[in-house]
Amino acid sequence: MSRQATAAMIAAALIGAALPVRAEPAKDAETRAAPPAASRPATTRPAKRVADFIAQVRQAAHPREAITAYARGCAVDRLNVELHNAHMRRMLQFGQPQLAYFPAQTLVRIQPENGTAWGVLGYLQGTKGKLAEALEASIRAGRIAGGDPSILNNVGQLIAWYQGQRKPPKLSDANMRLIERLKKDLGEREPFVDAYARVSAAYARRDEEAAKVESKITIVEAEGQAARQEAEEVDRKLRDLNDEIKLSKRNLGRLKGELYSRELAADDSVTGWRRRAMLRGRIRDMQRSLDELETRSRQALREGQAAVEKMRGKAGEMNALRRQLEQVLASVEPSFRWDPPAVDGVVTPVADRIPPPKTTTAPRTPESTADKRLEMAKLYLANALTEKAVEILRGIVADYGATPAAARAKALLKELAPAATQPKS
Repeated sequence: MSRQATAAMIAAALIGAALPVRAEPAKDAETRAAPPAASRPATTRPAKRVADFIAQVRQAAHPREAITAYARGCAVDRLNVELHNAHMRRMLQFGQPQLAYFPAQTLVRIQPENGTAWGVLGYLQGTKGKLAEALEASIRAGRIAGGDPSILNNVGQLIAWYQGQRKPPKLSDANMRLIERLKKDLGEREPFVDAYARVSAAYARRDEEAAKVESKITIVEAEGQAARQEAEEVDRKLRDLNDEIKLSKRNLGRLKGELYSRELAADDSVTGWRRRAMLRGRIRDMQRSLDELETRSRQALREGQAAVEKMRGKAGEMNALRRQLEQVLASVEPSFRWDPPAVDGVVTPVADRIPPPKTTTAPRTPESTADKRLEMAKLYLANALTEKAVEILRGIVADYGATPAAARAKALLKELAPAATQPKS
């Protein structure tokens, strides 16, 4: 059976049992404690009625056996802490932490001080790349189960990841205080120290490379600003020159108009002659001044074009350096190592897949089928589910009447005569 198929099977069983599978994150991880017994939802049946299923989970030789017993136990008592805890731990022992997800989610709701459950959620979120969610779960795990080397490794590298972010995800004040407290409380524990140092070193190398690029950006930015100021100064100079040229052209036009006016042209007196000579001199002087202004304007225009080109060049350099900085910031690859929580101090490596059962299934016969159904009926009887047991016993008698199991079923039905004679609802 594939991992996906097994996960689907347990999900279907738990949904059928109305198991709550979504945990709400605690808002105050530093001070959150288990709610008082009076405020917790009452379990549907006493815990002792699922004792057999808990034992089956703990003693299961294969994940499929544990999943089956777990689902049946949830059908009896969906809020039994011991059942969820047993299944979570057994899946970790099988090297199947992904199958510990459902009980872990339930445990952080009904037993929020379960550090292993928080550790499972943090581990699974981390393997999916959801580091912000992994951090919030793992720091809770570190506060409660700070002796677990796997949790110490995970929380150490996640705190280093958080502190290495230039734009870190927003955390509550309580979680920020918890991070500082964990750094102090766990700062001498080897798994935490090693993981924190490993990931911090990656971000330190990134920051060193980024600082070099940012230094170049500062220089180019200053040069670009100087080029912009130069271009603006040339623009102002060019505008002033253009205003002077326009004024000079207007004055020159006025003088020429006066020189070539009919009135002055018709004046043959000495005064008229002197007036025309004076106007020609002023026109020559003004034309020379206008030529100089236009020469200066063309020079200013060339200077302005050069300043604009320089400014564009610096803008291009700036864009290239910013892209380089983005690449440097994105190139950091911390060597994350995700470890599932330990069970009784032992960390089981994650299995690639769920192994097939070690024992082969015997061929199914009417006798074996009837025997299995009889065992199921007895299990229901042991858990006070008499109506369901009677239904199964009647089915055995009807479908497998010639088998020894049918004879035993008849005997049980006689013992359950009052319940067996009740009409089906």
